[in-house]
Amino acid sequence: MKNLIFIITVSILLLSCSGIKYTYDRSTDFTKYKTFVYIKKGMYQSKLPSIYKKIIAEEVHSYIINEGLKPAFDQPDLMIDIIPEFHKRIDVYPSPYGKKVYKSKEGTLSIRFLDARTNKIIWEAKTYLKFKNKKELSLRLRKKLDKIFTHYPPQKN
Repeated sequence: MKNLIFIITVSILLLSCSGIKYTYDRSTDFTKYKTFVYIKKGMYQSKLPSIYKKIIAEEVHSYIINEGLKPAFDQPDLMIDIIPEFHKRIDVYPSPYGKKVYKSKEGTLSIRFLDARTNKIIWEAKTYLKFKNKKELSLRLRKKLDKIFTHYPPQKN
């Protein structure tokens, strides 16, 4: 019985960690946003190695372009902040030959769209990611971004 409760608890925690959370300003007309510029504040503050930051920036950029938004350095409609907050994770498991050590990185990725005129967040998505290397980051990130950008622009209720 204790094992069943443990398994259910762990399953609920894993599902909640793997989900994507969205928030947006319901009064915003998202059709008026056509151009964007990146705010690099979140990316600069991240302690991730540059190669991982580059992968994240390129993947997110391709999804933003696919949404029909165009880069604009002069009077953009949106400012976009990509905020990767990751740390190292080390898992140690017993094995018949001693200990098995798995190293990875885990954390959250937030994508914020701000109205360039008001500087207010109008849409945000936040998700959990765990990866061991560049290839795994790219694959897992694409799966998450597929889900994230099905919710942009938000559907009116």
